[in-house]
Amino acid sequence: MMLRGLLYTLETGDTISTQIRVQQENGMATVYGLYNYTKKERYYGTTKRELTERVLEHVRGQTEALDHWDWETDDIKIKRIKRGISPIAATRKAQALEKIKPPLGWHIIQTGGM
Repeated sequence: MMLRGLLYTLETGDTISTQIRVQQENGMATVYGLYNYTKKERYYGTTKRELTERVLEHVRGQTEALDHWDWETDDIKIKRIKRGISPIAATRKAQALEKIKPPLGWHIIQTGGM
């Protein structure tokens, strides 16, 4: 997916909504997955901010674990996995996802922040 589409559209096809903004203002968190089909790598993260805002940090190279991804040419998909949960529950969910064995040939990039 090209960079422009990646930043504005989630895998489900919907854009970041006002409902998500309200949840984040109330201290709720979102669990998300980034799937790089070119490099066959998965990354799971959490955020209390807008998902688009967090993904922009990844694109700008502000996440050491993903600084080898080429956001212009790699086929990268975003999936919002769970939203509107406590930050602690979000971290536990992301950690549980990291422990699931990926498909053959894929790797999970573990984040240092969790």
